[in-house]
Amino acid sequence: VGLLAFSLFYVLWMLRVPKHIIAFISIPFLAFFALITGMEPSVLRATLMACSFLFAMIIDRDSDIYNIMAFSALVVLLFRPSDLFDAGFQLSYVTTLSIIYLAPPLMKKMAFLPKWLSSVIAVSVSAQIGSAPLIALYFFRFSIVSLAVNVLITPIIAAITFLGMLTVFAAPLGSFLTMIAGAANWLCLSLLLSCVRFFSGFPFASIALAPPSYIFLVFYYFAAFMLGKALFVERGLLKYSVSVAVIWLLAYGHGLASWDC
Repeated sequence: VGLLAFSLFYVLWMLRVPKHIIAFISIPFLAFFALITGMEPSVLRATLMACSFLFAMIIDRDSDIYNIMAFSALVVLLFRPSDLFDAGFQLSYVTTLSIIYLAPPLMKKMAFLPKWLSSVIAVSVSAQIGSAPLIALYFFRFSIVSLAVNVLITPIIAAITFLGMLTVFAAPLGSFLTMIAGAANWLCLSLLLSCVRFFSGFPFASIALAPPSYIFLVFYYFAAFMLGKALFVERGLLKYSVSVAVIWLLAYGHGLASWDC
């Protein structure tokens, strides 16, 4: 949804449409997209967050990412309280929160890299940290290659989304432009599927795990919170690093008893 909103915003911006008008057009467009995709928890979360950002843009107000995320969760749970125990809902919000919290300081630590590369790596690492325990809890798997795969396919997915939007907007302008955009999108999709097939063929692409205990999850996510603190601060970094190490050791020690690797 984020890529879709960005692509729509970028295409209309290139056409010199004012940003307030773009935001006004994007909100019903994203709502329609959420409707036709089945209103899954992850889609609802992303759509509500994007629409909240766009609405703040329309009324010229500042927006806070944590408040917007909490608001989207509240709206979803008001209408579908059972989603709180849904794996998709939990993965969507925990992974997004992990990216929002950990990715910015990770990018600063990788300032020596090109910005696009540091952002892709930081988002992939943050998503892995946030989602790994829940994936093990619900699907009994841990992916070893996901970090490398995400770094490779994230730019491809962004290109696919942008080219898809370009194809839609090029259709009224003539079949030739539509054909070029569609052919480029087909090439990107073929590359994406080839990457997925290649990495999924590895013998140890993922390993089977027993579900972790809830005590382990508490230790783990508290350690992730402390890791974010350690990355954000410059002074006292050693103190935070030692705290993270101790908590991770406690979590790992409990995990040895609760994870049957």
